[in-house]
Amino acid sequence: MKRFIAAILFLGFAIASGVYILSFQNSATSTQELVYYQVNRADLPIVVTERGHLESQEQTSIRCMVDTYDRSSGTSGTSIISIVPNGSLVQKGDILIELDSASIRDYLDSEALELESDRSSLRQAEARKKNRITQNETALAHAKLELELAELNRKMYVDEESGAFKLSLSEIERQVDESRNAILEAQAALKLQETEKDGIEQLFRLGYKGRSDLEQSRYAFLKSEAALAAAVNKLANIEASKKQLETYTRQMELMKLDGEVETARRNLKQVQVTNESELAQVEAQLFEAKERVDRQESRIAHYEQQLRFCTIQAPHDGMVVYAQDSRGSTSVGVGQDVRTRQELVTLPDLSRMQVRLQIHEAVLDQVHRGLPVSISVDAFPNTSYQGIVEHVAVVPTSTSRTVKTYECIVLIPGTVDKLKPGMTAVAEIHIDRLRDVISVPVQAVVQLEQETWCYVSSNNGPGVEKKLIELGRNNDKFVEIIDGVSEADRVVLNPLVIASLENRNRENQISPDAGSKPPVDDDGEAAALVKVQVSDREPNDNAT
Repeated sequence: MKRFIAAILFLGFAIASGVYILSFQNSATSTQELVYYQVNRADLPIVVTERGHLESQEQTSIRCMVDTYDRSSGTSGTSIISIVPNGSLVQKGDILIELDSASIRDYLDSEALELESDRSSLRQAEARKKNRITQNETALAHAKLELELAELNRKMYVDEESGAFKLSLSEIERQVDESRNAILEAQAALKLQETEKDGIEQLFRLGYKGRSDLEQSRYAFLKSEAALAAAVNKLANIEASKKQLETYTRQMELMKLDGEVETARRNLKQVQVTNESELAQVEAQLFEAKERVDRQESRIAHYEQQLRFCTIQAPHDGMVVYAQDSRGSTSVGVGQDVRTRQELVTLPDLSRMQVRLQIHEAVLDQVHRGLPVSISVDAFPNTSYQGIVEHVAVVPTSTSRTVKTYECIVLIPGTVDKLKPGMTAVAEIHIDRLRDVISVPVQAVVQLEQETWCYVSSNNGPGVEKKLIELGRNNDKFVEIIDGVSEADRVVLNPLVIASLENRNRENQISPDAGSKPPVDDDGEAAALVKVQVSDREPNDNAT
């Protein structure tokens, strides 16, 4: 695909300077020969071919995991005491590298002493917390009791059946009933006295009663009125007392009782806050003591881990390969200092290999996981391997202005032998296979700006004509022609010869018909005809 793009661009720019001459008849001859390709129908495999290198599918990188900074000296680096030879075959659990661990052992001894002191402080903090919890429980229980008593006192006052307010109200209501009964009695007595008074007054006018009887009846009537008024006043006073009890006395007593409840409740909250504060203080002290112990234990665990890191074992079977620096030199050896995270050796599994290669952005959309791949290795040209696309990167590896490539991993299924990491491999990724299509070699296609064409052997004489074409899919060698070329055509494989001839003709002004209109073919379209001398040889197979 990359070669196809390069060929098209190169031909387009090379022919750009002489392309307009194609519209004129040219009778000049040339000793240079044109090479033709006989167009036919055939299957067109769509294949992307790229070169890459072999690597192990399971390659373990062994790095220095020791913290190489020395606090006492301020230096960085841990020296290698021993290391297995480069290229050694090892088994899982074999010791590969021994690093210097003397300074780590010194740190372990000093940190162990400090840990014992921190544990003693922790035990004291735990005792203080237990004592604080007991004191808090006592204060909280007393505050809760005061609140319960205040709530009970209020409940005793407002109880609907036997509360203090209910009893007082019932007593007043009894007095109200008695007063109302007294009023009824007074009203009845007054009515009786009024009737008696009216009768005596009538008898007095008739002369049957004396004035003393009249005065006595009137006095009795007035006395009954006074008794009724007294009963009414008493009822009013009792009802006023009832209203006072219901409206003011009850409200005042409730405010007092509610205040006592709220005071007890606030006191409870205050005790709770105080308890939390005091408990938080001792817990903070306890937490700090635990943190000191945890930090010391973490330090000791860290140094114990660092001590284990000084002995590096093989995680699996494989071949030891020393790490190399940017210049390709071996960067490890006995007595050399290494830094943290520095790669020391790798352990590739040589029985399971893969190919790492770069895919051009022009064909990236065609390559995906699962495509079959044919693989050949330069070191073993007579052996072919079958693979499968495992991964295609989504971000480019190369970010130059003109070319962007994406990393692709091709797995070789099963186990292999003789293959080594770093060997050069050629991978043919099988994208598709077009059935029974017209195709031409990519070098026969010329593309300039928005036009794409081929030079086809003319049927009107010993020359070639330019035919606009529509391209389909392609591989590195052939491109599908959708329209513009048929099976009967022969296309020019070296169109640069035509460009060279046209430039020379233009410079020498050989053509007497320069400036005339191009000939018109049977369809009425301008036929681009350039006459050149060609070989009398017949095409051999497809190309001559």
